[in-house]
Amino acid sequence: MYLYNPERSLGNRLKNIAVTVGLNLKKMKNCSNFKGPGKNGQVIVLTCKTPISGRYVKILRGGKGILSLAEVLVMGHTGKNVTPAKPKGKKVIPAKPKGKKVIPAKSKEKKVKPAKTKGKKVIPSKPKEKKVKPAKPIGKKVIPSKPKGTNYALRRKASQSSTHSSRFAASKAVDGVENTFTHTKNQKNPYWSVDLGKTVIVKQINIINRKNCCGNRLKNIAVTVGVNMNKMKHCSNFKGPGKNGQFIVLTCKTPISGRYVKILRSGKGFLSLAEVQVMGHTRKTVIPAKPKGKKIIPAKSKGQQCIMNPRGANYGGNISKTRSGRTCQAWGVQTPQKHKFSKKLADQKNYCRNPDNEPHGPWCYTTDAKKRWEYCAIPYCRKKVKPAKPI
Repeated sequence: MYLYNPERSLGNRLKNIAVTVGLNLKKMKNCSNFKGPGKNGQVIVLTCKTPISGRYVKILRGGKGILSLAEVLVMGHTGKNVTPAKPKGKKVIPAKPKGKKVIPAKSKEKKVKPAKTKGKKVIPSKPKEKKVKPAKPIGKKVIPSKPKGTNYALRRKASQSSTHSSRFAASKAVDGVENTFTHTKNQKNPYWSVDLGKTVIVKQINIINRKNCCGNRLKNIAVTVGVNMNKMKHCSNFKGPGKNGQFIVLTCKTPISGRYVKILRSGKGFLSLAEVQVMGHTRKTVIPAKPKGKKIIPAKSKGQQCIMNPRGANYGGNISKTRSGRTCQAWGVQTPQKHKFSKKLADQKNYCRNPDNEPHGPWCYTTDAKKRWEYCAIPYCRKKVKPAKPI
């Protein structure tokens, strides 16, 4: 059994762990223990002394506290595959007298050996995280759109016309995770909306279609923006049908000032969204936006003062404030937030960086003891502004 501890923080909460297995939750047998405390991102391997047959697995933390798990892998086999496997081994011994048949019998054992590697393949389950890296191409597909502004929909209050189940809540489209998605019931003219929390001048809406299936359900889409839900203005349309995991960029013909964004599908059917990004700016930031034009010059050095895509992994500017205005903690300091990047980024002062390739751009630990970390508002590089000059 493999226990994956959360990577970001509070890994030491995983301690005094007992793992039991049983046919039902009232008849459980002890498999293994983990005293701890664990570390951030630690992969803990727990092996039962003897294999235990059961349907249920229970992980118990002794004492008062919080139990937090990133992932649990339960490795084993069913009895059906074991029974025929043993006879193959036994038949090899009497097969020796037959001589010629012993040779192929050994090859059968070799075929069993690859089965053992199935267990070993679990150890490099870490590469499953590498499989997430292919998500980087999705980030690269964002580059052509080059949205100008901040994603004001991230983690904002969202709602939808109906909810298929609690797993597909409206908030899944603004949680910053592309592998989750919303899902309405099968109804006429289903819709999804988000409250940005303040008035924003909306220029562009990015929609990421669900990846696992049914991408063609996204069609006949109309996006509107307004000061309230009763006064909405048309921004853009998407005829579709969409494709699985498709990144759709919808641009308003003219920027629209509003607090609410609504995505409506015409006709009867389901509406499912993996992620919605509302790009724009507030009136307050329009005035200081002029100095951002000066930062286009250092953008020649491959985006030192701005980012080329949402991840902004190569950002090397000197912004040291989060989106909410909190001051960043110096990377070489361990107070008030303890972290693992003090050696790697000791010379980066308290500037926003993205050392772990976060999908939503540079971030930093804050000096606020109540807020561990937060994303930073980094401007995008505007390379397309230059060819516009000759026009």
